[in-house]
Amino acid sequence: MRRLQLSFFKGIAKYRRAFTKYRRSNQIQVSNLASIGLDSNRTVDLHGIEAFINHLAINAMATPAPLGPPPEEAIYADAKAVQAALQSHARDNGYGISVTSSKKEKVYYGCAKGGKYRDTKDSNTHESKCRKNTSTMKTDCCFSVVAKKCPNDEPGWKVEVQNNDHNHGLMAAASALPQHRIAVLKPEERTMVRDMSALGHSPTQILNAIQKDNPKSNLILRDIYNLLAGLRVEELAGKTPIEWLRQVKPSLYIMFISLKEC
Repeated sequence: MRRLQLSFFKGIAKYRRAFTKYRRSNQIQVSNLASIGLDSNRTVDLHGIEAFINHLAINAMATPAPLGPPPEEAIYADAKAVQAALQSHARDNGYGISVTSSKKEKVYYGCAKGGKYRDTKDSNTHESKCRKNTSTMKTDCCFSVVAKKCPNDEPGWKVEVQNNDHNHGLMAAASALPQHRIAVLKPEERTMVRDMSALGHSPTQILNAIQKDNPKSNLILRDIYNLLAGLRVEELAGKTPIEWLRQVKPSLYIMFISLKEC
């Protein structure tokens, strides 16, 4: 069932990309839609077909249903451990997790597709200044999990699943969601980022190199910056930059102190 869902939504994404490419045309020649009962030798109206595909995507799972088993209702050391466990479970089952509300002793998590689209466009803005072909991933998904700090000063955070249903299908690829883009990086890609950064390459050059080796990569420039920041935190290992410089690069530390005293 899961494989069928994944194949179905991959097909929808394929046709949607094709129609976006030709959006400015009023009509297109369809040659590969026989699978949905259309004559491949006739010209059809773009907007009608696009509306049909959008209808399929929206109503494919009109009735909310689980995407795999619910997250384990266990006790974790802290809120970070909770989020890491929930995100890993979500990645394995075809969706993403995001924090919807956070308090001192309680954190609510929802599906990455949760919530409704909020139109913030200014109606007075000229059409030439508006972004074109924009869309939203929001489907108002009802999935919900809450993590509560254990009472009576007991250590740990307890996870409780409030709603395990989703109103959408599986994501086509883990890297399609920003929550998973860095997590699904291959070890060799992480090594490439570290090595190229050490050689002085810019984040843009690093991104271009990754996309050249893997054209299907969904990484964006912000992901490279976040990855480099994470690598620096790992390298510091809890030390301040000055402490790290003194222990790892003593010659540079002496130079730094000399320049500071000048």
